[in-house]
Amino acid sequence: MSRGLGKRQREIIDALGVALGVALGEGDERGLLPRQIRKIIGSDDRPNIRKSIRKLEERALVERDGELVKLTFSGALVAGWLKWEAGKNSRLEEERKRDRELAGFFHAMWEEREEDARRHRDEEERWERPAPHYERRRPSKNQRRILAVLVRYAADPQRGLPAQAVRKIAGIPDKSNTTRAIRSLTERAILQRSKDGGRLRIALWSSPPLWALVPASTEPPLDDEKAREVLEGFGEWAGVVE
Repeated sequence: MSRGLGKRQREIIDALGVALGVALGEGDERGLLPRQIRKIIGSDDRPNIRKSIRKLEERALVERDGELVKLTFSGALVAGWLKWEAGKNSRLEEERKRDRELAGFFHAMWEEREEDARRHRDEEERWERPAPHYERRRPSKNQRRILAVLVRYAADPQRGLPAQAVRKIAGIPDKSNTTRAIRSLTERAILQRSKDGGRLRIALWSSPPLWALVPASTEPPLDDEKAREVLEGFGEWAGVVE
């Protein structure tokens, strides 16, 4: 054959191949009527179907048996080859689909990582960066209480908690003592204050192992119910951080 089979010719051979049993391996020699062929391939273009059948007859791939159109031996071989080729193309398409899905998955991961990095940078821009000032002395009782509030209730260590919420939950009787405790911790670079002054966080928020140095409990014990009530008022309650 000097030219390959056209799309319509392939569809006719495929339909006849099913009738012949090539696809099922049954060896049934049934043929199909032209109207059955049109129905199987979903075309009402009678002239084009007749023309395609005639071309296949000229190539000795189909033959007439009365009204029936049947595959010849060569046509049966071609039908089997077309089935194999369709399976190969299907496998290739599945591989391409899998490759596209993997590419989409990794692209989504990359975008998520970039978005996390952007949020991290934006959040860090909101915080003051005091010069480190290290002291060996242990934080005072009030200072430890402030730190314990942040350790126990800050669900997102990077964002910390509202400063007013920390004050209320800590429950230090003298407000001036609370202010001094926060100021001292900030000057010692143990606490960080947001640039607008509205939030507090532990400066070592990104190093959880170092949090072992920060007390998670204090005396008198922190009141979880009170903390919940306060933080719900700020829209910040996320439970106790274990």
